[in-house]
Amino acid sequence: MKNLLINERDQKFILYEMLDIEKVFKNRRYNMFSRESFDMILSTGLNLALNECYPAMRDADIKGCRFEDGAISVPSSYHHLKKIFDEGGWSSLLLPGEYGGQGFSILMYLSACEAFMHNIPFFQYTNRPLSTSDALINFGSDEQKNRYLNKLADGSFAGPIALTETDAGSDIGMISTRAVKQPDGSYRISGTKITITNGDSDLFENYIYTVGARVEGAPAGMGGISLFLVPKYLVNNDGSKGERNDYAVSGLDKKMGWHGLSTCTTHFGENGNCYGELIASENMGILMIASMIMKAQLNIALFSTGIASASYLHALDYAKERVQGVSISEAMTPTAKRVPIIEHPDVKHMLLSMKSKVEGMRAFVYYCGLLNDQISISQTNDEKKKLEGLRMLLTPVCTAFCSDTAFDVTRDAMQVYGAAGYFKDYPMEQFMRDVKVASVYEGSNGVLALRMLTMNMGKDYKNLNYLLEETGVTIEKYKGLDMIKDITDDLQKAIYILQQTGDFILSCAAQEKFLVPAAYAATFLKIIGIITMGWLLFKQAGISAEKLSGLHADSFIITEGNHEAEFYNSKILTARYYCKNILPLADSSASIIRHGDMTINDMNNEMF
Repeated sequence: MKNLLINERDQKFILYEMLDIEKVFKNRRYNMFSRESFDMILSTGLNLALNECYPAMRDADIKGCRFEDGAISVPSSYHHLKKIFDEGGWSSLLLPGEYGGQGFSILMYLSACEAFMHNIPFFQYTNRPLSTSDALINFGSDEQKNRYLNKLADGSFAGPIALTETDAGSDIGMISTRAVKQPDGSYRISGTKITITNGDSDLFENYIYTVGARVEGAPAGMGGISLFLVPKYLVNNDGSKGERNDYAVSGLDKKMGWHGLSTCTTHFGENGNCYGELIASENMGILMIASMIMKAQLNIALFSTGIASASYLHALDYAKERVQGVSISEAMTPTAKRVPIIEHPDVKHMLLSMKSKVEGMRAFVYYCGLLNDQISISQTNDEKKKLEGLRMLLTPVCTAFCSDTAFDVTRDAMQVYGAAGYFKDYPMEQFMRDVKVASVYEGSNGVLALRMLTMNMGKDYKNLNYLLEETGVTIEKYKGLDMIKDITDDLQKAIYILQQTGDFILSCAAQEKFLVPAAYAATFLKIIGIITMGWLLFKQAGISAEKLSGLHADSFIITEGNHEAEFYNSKILTARYYCKNILPLADSSASIIRHGDMTINDMNNEMF
């Protein structure tokens, strides 16, 4: 199959020339990897994505899952695909080697998996960061790790997380599922969880849920949540399958997209005998969830990027092949020849907008992944403090902004196809359906924006200041390059706008005008997202300008057929397009915040 999933050259540019992932390989945790070996991993993954994942995506969407006799079955194509994933080690990339995993860093995981993300329903069955595996690695006892992790790593066991309840939603503190301690130290779980990703299927021998519940007498709110392991089949000391646990799946959720993914409601302890094992200590659940959630959020940003990338490349391919209309410059000429639609200015605008957003999203997601890696290998406390601050701020921004941007990309991609994109002959309508959930998954984007504003900015917005420092370093490094002088000015203006907006929101808080920041939290997140992406694209342009004007300039004469020169030049043009056409949206959004209009307060509920 033609590669319409990911731009390999752009991916490697970001990994090796922009983020220098080879520094990660030099750390003792990851020194078994090299550029040569990792390139082979990327190539193998892409071939798997093209030849197996992509065909299964269409098949699974059409056939969907089935619920019969209290159990869920998945499309047959997923059984074949999972076997390949398990045998190739793709189901355990993030798990440590001592438990049968591949021991990837976060950036390695993100880049190795991007090509699979067009088929995110399948990928949610395997390798999902927010899972029982993640909880066990970080907080499980040695006995629990030895009992469960190898089976989770080799794909025999599934490990869904069950937190959401009907009356709780994103307010985890409202969880009402109960846990009663038994004389033998185990617990009995009772309650109902909804919208459980991969809550049941015939892909696995066993399911080991991680369930959020309250022990009797626990404090109210989030401080009283504990996490429990709840197996579908109890696991005996010798690893064999024991008796069926007391919980039941009541049916499949009916969804807009993700038809190949089993999302369900599960009832625990209807007969009073649902066995559970405590993870770590009682009332530590929210702390454990908080420590795991950032990787889960990055996974959302990654699948947003993967679907956006596939949408753009499909639209680009179609635009080059679809002949319709004549060139605008020859429109009045009777003998004008019909041209591919990529020749039309409106289509070119959409394609370049998509290209800049996809490449910006990829850089944003990978950069956040690198922050995680740098924190884990950092040698100094001051450096780690800054990296933690950047990760704390940028992870929710990356998640929310990329999910919204991805939907915009799929919309424009469908527009390039015209009416044809609305039909199932092409994958655009599935891409649009499948990516929409990203903006409401693991908390809707409005909730993420409020959390960012109240929990992720740091005292006196120090984390925002870390970002401003980083952008300043980049501008200082590349401001002398003539090729990007005009967009240097554009980025500097945007950075000043971001600083002004942050100061304004801080002043509102100081004056106890809390409703203004709360009302415009999503707008502020959007501003940070637009400018961060602009900064990363500018950095790419700076690197490319140095390549084109450096010591070996003679070998980079920009001529048709000189692919490296064309690539670097395209990075500069892509950054210029973004800075001239998309970056200015930050200014208009900032103006809206500074006006502080609170008409919403004057509208009572009956006026809507």
